[in-house]
Amino acid sequence: LDQFGRWISVAVVVICVATFVVDLIARDGSAGSSFGVAIGVAVAIIPEGLPAMVTVTLALAVTTMARHKAIVRKLPAVETLGCVSVVCTDKTGTLTKNEMTV
Repeated sequence: LDQFGRWISVAVVVICVATFVVDLIARDGSAGSSFGVAIGVAVAIIPEGLPAMVTVTLALAVTTMARHKAIVRKLPAVETLGCVSVVCTDKTGTLTKNEMTV
């Protein structure tokens, strides 16, 4: 999701700058209204259902992991766990925080 967020942010900035320049040239120097058009395009590009879609996707991933006996307490931990290539556990299979606590 971090990579997707970066990708969509860069795409929005590039499209907004292009929109600003094209609108600025088309209106012969009206920077205020060109900026307003560019901001309107930026708001319209981001889908309004994106947060709900991400939450549902993470919830489905947690359900799938629970079927395989992998319990996760926090949904963002699923994303982080999916990005790792090596998982280190103790002899019981418990994931730790590298801290000694009682």
